[in-house]
Amino acid sequence: MIRIREAAEKDNEALIELQKRCPQGTSFILGVDDSPDYFDRSRPFKDWHVFVAIEDGSIVGSAACAISDTYVGGRQFKTAYEYGFIVDSHHRRKGIAIKLQDHIEHIARDKNVDLLHLNIAEDNLPSINLFSKMSFKKLKECATFSLMAYRKQRIVRVTNIRKM
Repeated sequence: MIRIREAAEKDNEALIELQKRCPQGTSFILGVDDSPDYFDRSRPFKDWHVFVAIEDGSIVGSAACAISDTYVGGRQFKTAYEYGFIVDSHHRRKGIAIKLQDHIEHIARDKNVDLLHLNIAEDNLPSINLFSKMSFKKLKECATFSLMAYRKQRIVRVTNIRKM
């Protein structure tokens, strides 16, 4: 039986390990590693919640949300930003993600949230299908821009090596 509860600091290592086992995407695989502190992504927000799904004493899924005010089209909305949805591949298709989403929506109702918001990578077909089934609508496509930089390392060769 799957049980959902709020995550606690003691769950940090298990959440990091779960995250490493759960890359996102279909052909373009995106792995995320929030170590050493899984909760660092949430801490900048004043009102945040991380939930874990437990089966047989192990964490098999997680999802998070942060409540804040957001402006859309010049209007202010109380928004629940959803992130960190992960379910262990051996435990998928058991309704775990839906149960996690139900907990997020319960928090959103209690806090009078106007809008639920999340970002899904375009290649993450399981998440796209899941959230489409839960009546989420694509608002817009976004491009993430990044700059990859490198510097060739200057190697200093030690030429005086002798026995100790």
